[in-house]
Amino acid sequence: MLLAAWLADFGDDPVYLQQVQAALLPFGEAPSGVSNELREFVRQEMLHEIHDGRRVYFVRRESPLWAAYGAIVAAYGLLGSDAGDTSAEEPART
Repeated sequence: MLLAAWLADFGDDPVYLQQVQAALLPFGEAPSGVSNELREFVRQEMLHEIHDGRRVYFVRRESPLWAAYGAIVAAYGLLGSDAGDTSAEEPART
């Protein structure tokens, strides 16, 4: 759920694998787990995976599931101190 929240907050810009892993590490998310979850989102057709040399990028695809994740993030305030406020404790984007 945290990965979906981070991706939903990040927007439509491409993100690369190590970027996401580094951003979620302070939350106790193992890099291998983040990698597995990203690939599950690809299988669910929520992300598109692009290989560029040694880097792997992920781009959000249109999916009704993003709205569902967004509602859950807002209801529980997963990334911020207030429900729906994701700016207070946002993971660093590197």
